[in-house]
Amino acid sequence: MIDVKKVASTMTLPEYKKRFIKDFQGVEDTKTGKTHYCPRDLGFNFTIDDCTKRSCSKCWAKAERILKLRENLIIGGRTSDGK
Repeated sequence: MIDVKKVASTMTLPEYKKRFIKDFQGVEDTKTGKTHYCPRDLGFNFTIDDCTKRSCSKCWAKAERILKLRENLIIGGRTSDGK
């Protein structure tokens, strides 16, 4: 099982959507049953400043966009630069 702090750097968007379900105040980890209230819990690089400037739902949406971007950069197990 992927360490929850490594989600931001290792998980794809489909894997994320399979494992985490949107909850009223965050996302619930279907593997552990734990609710995570901030994308920082999953290793995303958000700051306390982000909390004061936007709503939690905007941070969660940005986290999903980051995972989608990673998914788009990986083509057939290789990065877009051919490595």
